[in-house]
Amino acid sequence: MGTDEAIGVYTKGTGNTVTADAGSKMTVGNGSYGFFNEGTGNTITSNMTSQSVGDNTVFVFSRDTSGTVVNNTPLTSTGSLNYGIYSAGNVVNNADINYGSGIGNVGIYSINGGTATNNGATI
Repeated sequence: MGTDEAIGVYTKGTGNTVTADAGSKMTVGNGSYGFFNEGTGNTITSNMTSQSVGDNTVFVFSRDTSGTVVNNTPLTSTGSLNYGIYSAGNVVNNADINYGSGIGNVGIYSINGGTATNNGATI
């Protein structure tokens, strides 16, 4: 996938389910998004083995206040200004997020009254 606001998977509409199975691979370039949800009541589940990002990326972005993001993918950052999960809805994180390199990195950012649950993983 490219850089500068490229999007790997874009979701719009109502009640959609997007699943990245184990073995799936995605390269998120600098300044880009892995998953981008602008719908309503959508669910994004990531089961990828691992995901590494560079600079100024968002692995999962969701404006969906009634949607759900389930992350089972270990995330690693090698750069700065990254978000692992940025969501207005329900977030369940079951994997480690190592964004310790660089500056300004955020593992999970919950907005607009959303909820975020970290189930024993290290952020």
